[in-house]
Amino acid sequence: MQTPVVENHVNVINDDDDVGFASESSGVHPPPTDHSEEFISLEVFGDHLGAITSEIEHPPQSKDQKKEDWSPFHKQEEFIACLILGFLHHIISRVAYIHIRTVLKTKQLVLPYWDAARRTKDRLRKDLNFITKQSISVWDNKVFHISVKGILANEMLNPYVTRHLEYYPHDPCGDPIDSLYQSFKWREDLPRDVRVQMVYKNFKKQVKHFYIYEPTRLISGQVVIPTFFYKAQGKLYAKCCVPEYETNKSGKGFKLIIPKDIKFSDSKQQVVDIMEFDEMYSEIKMENQSYLKAELNYSLSLTWISYLTNYMFIEENDNHKLTSIELPNPWRAKAKGCIIRHFPINLYADDTSGNCSKQWNKHISYYFTLSGLHPHWSNQEYNCHVVSMSNVASCLELADPILEEINEISNNGHFAYDSEINQKVLIMSIVLVALGDSPMHAEMTSTPMPANANSPCRMCQLSVAKKEDKSLVGYVKDFLRLTTGGIVPPPPRKWEDTISNMKKFWDESKNEAKTKYDDKTKENGLKDNINVEFVEQYHQRNKPGQKESIDALENAGSEQLFNRFYTLKGFDGGKDTPVEILHVLQLGLIQYLLRDFMEGLTEGDKRTVEANWQAFNKDSLNISSLRAVFMVNHYKSFIGKHMKIVIQAAPFVFFPLMNR
Repeated sequence: MQTPVVENHVNVINDDDDVGFASESSGVHPPPTDHSEEFISLEVFGDHLGAITSEIEHPPQSKDQKKEDWSPFHKQEEFIACLILGFLHHIISRVAYIHIRTVLKTKQLVLPYWDAARRTKDRLRKDLNFITKQSISVWDNKVFHISVKGILANEMLNPYVTRHLEYYPHDPCGDPIDSLYQSFKWREDLPRDVRVQMVYKNFKKQVKHFYIYEPTRLISGQVVIPTFFYKAQGKLYAKCCVPEYETNKSGKGFKLIIPKDIKFSDSKQQVVDIMEFDEMYSEIKMENQSYLKAELNYSLSLTWISYLTNYMFIEENDNHKLTSIELPNPWRAKAKGCIIRHFPINLYADDTSGNCSKQWNKHISYYFTLSGLHPHWSNQEYNCHVVSMSNVASCLELADPILEEINEISNNGHFAYDSEINQKVLIMSIVLVALGDSPMHAEMTSTPMPANANSPCRMCQLSVAKKEDKSLVGYVKDFLRLTTGGIVPPPPRKWEDTISNMKKFWDESKNEAKTKYDDKTKENGLKDNINVEFVEQYHQRNKPGQKESIDALENAGSEQLFNRFYTLKGFDGGKDTPVEILHVLQLGLIQYLLRDFMEGLTEGDKRTVEANWQAFNKDSLNISSLRAVFMVNHYKSFIGKHMKIVIQAAPFVFFPLMNR
């Protein structure tokens, strides 16, 4: 085989050089045949083992030439290689990368080999804490997810995010509500241990951290107990309760008594600007110059001596029943002197189904956005963080490791670096809302699919005895909340009842027939997709040892026997699963109206609609492309972006054919 003669040209890339394929100025030789040694040497099929040691070296830099810093990349070529490899929906194949690398090599631009470029991306992912975690689900499926802790830590590092991020809930004070940081749940309805724990105030020589449920002295000298922190009209405020003092019978020491589980809107709460805060719990002195914590310590030493090694308490009054509160706030020790950033997220689950046009493969995915961002920012693609997806595992299987990690952040927090204040902080996070469509919400809340269920609502106890009763006037009135007493909704579902009922039905099912379990869950409008499978396996007699393994799993205290959302801190399945706007309008009302309209058209009318689509001028609308034939023939396969087009174009395209 004759080897082509290669001339030694000195190629210099200029701005006006034509570097296209087979151009006259490029100096490119005719391509080799598919079986020549030269073609194989171009490494179209991959990098050979000797390639790493035979990489062309760059000419040495002169002493006067300034070395460029491409950190975190080792050199500019690594950066270019990673850009060419792409990301998300723009990743190129190995063959395409090698082809581009070979073309650029003719201009003395030598990029790293494929494997080296992939190693660079792996190194960057590790440096940025984008770690892919692997676990085995309860049904032995491999589940992969990106570390939620790592994503949140990276968001704290990003100044383009932190400058727009809110860490405290807002009181809108009558203004329009357009962000989740104005939500009632974040501001008033979170459990004590996962709500906003602290605020900080800069004094002349130090920064003081004030925590909820710790006595705090104001500048006026009054001692109060902060219970909620929030923002209103750009300022930070606290809802504070004034404690009652009760002297011990011995005459030494006293108790501080406040109402139990006092609400945000309780009349006993005072609104205090945090600029009025003066002394932390550990700094407060009494009239006799003794510290408040010492007085509380003595008052409790007789009753709680076994606990005083690590903790001190104040008392709380609930119908004259006293319960203790830990002092100082446990989060003070967890923070280790750092500021705590409250970081709720909006968790989203979606089941991308294989639709009629086969545009997408069926898979389930989880991603989240930050509740502290205004929708203008949270809706941007770069602020939507994919966590996990699978075309094998179910919704609850994928959720298991994600919720476990979120609970860890809720309980103990996670340290990160805040680029806004340039210091280490502790971030704590919860799921503020869990978004999704009906199939995903049904699994999250352990309720049946609403379409054909006798109990179709996951928020209330709307139900019928049998499916045929849905057509009766009584059900329709209940559905519309119309009763003889006016508009009265059905009683709401209680999340704690859902959890306790499912666990009770599971315990009873082990000594009963499976059909009784099915009847009980159907009667109560419940369906735990994880537990249903365990009940099925528990009653299978042809698989020895299966029952014993389930018993062992239960005896070990495993939560895998049930829906893992039961254990998610601060989550209420009946209140925290709103249907997002996509499935309310575009894939809800608009979809049904569109299908009803199109199915009533004749073939001639459809051709008219096609002509209307073809003639429609989209220049002034937010529409990237428009295919008239597709819009007529595949209306049943429309996704969200197509429904947006329909909403904007319907008055012009459909109206001439509407009869009402």
